[in-house]
Amino acid sequence: MNGTLSRSEVLGFATGALCVWLVARQHIANWPIGIASNVFFNPPHAGHHLVRTAQVRCERLTVLVCAASVESVPLADRVAWMREAHPDADVVGAADPGATWADLSFTSQEFPVIARRQDAAEERAARVGSPVLVCDTDSFATGTWHERYTGGRSAEVERIAALTRRHLYLLTEDTDVPFEDDGLRDGPELRPWMTRRFREEPAATGRRLRSVPGDRRERLATAVAAVDGLLAEGWRFADPLPENR
Repeated sequence: MNGTLSRSEVLGFATGALCVWLVARQHIANWPIGIASNVFFNPPHAGHHLVRTAQVRCERLTVLVCAASVESVPLADRVAWMREAHPDADVVGAADPGATWADLSFTSQEFPVIARRQDAAEERAARVGSPVLVCDTDSFATGTWHERYTGGRSAEVERIAALTRRHLYLLTEDTDVPFEDDGLRDGPELRPWMTRRFREEPAATGRRLRSVPGDRRERLATAVAAVDGLLAEGWRFADPLPENR
């Protein structure tokens, strides 16, 4: 290693130092300067460690480490650095459309956060919506995604999922829905395995599951019929307690 600094490293140090000065004065300009600092300098520096300042000012902190395809430092390394430096924060990584899934890393501690936030979002939606709430995923499905990315189930995710009751799961078949690479999906070769696990886990835990095969029109008709049947069952309440007079 020589003693020469690149222009981006100089800018990274300068913007990081400016971040420290601005946050000490609680100046709003800290936000754009902080973003610039992260763009110019990938490894942790003075600007990054404003995380410590944020931690003392909030009950829970999530740090998002972003990656661009033009960067030379792998996202997984940068996430690991930040997790080591800030073990009490939730550090997660995200990549731009030019990056690959190989640049990302997932740890078990991230999935309970996902499960809790999913449940919270569902609860908010259920309070303002109609009698039917349709979700693409839920905290129970997060358990299978944990299995996919870490190789095993998560007891904490399972515990969170057990706290909320879902009335019906609809499962499409991987053979009926072509894989579309939109930059966010990965692992097309794993789709048969994922479909099987999404079928096995509800059966093993007593959850109600309806398979939705066929083309788009057939899937929609089957799903609508299943939901209509669920609504027709109604909701039954226990008899009131007897009055003691």
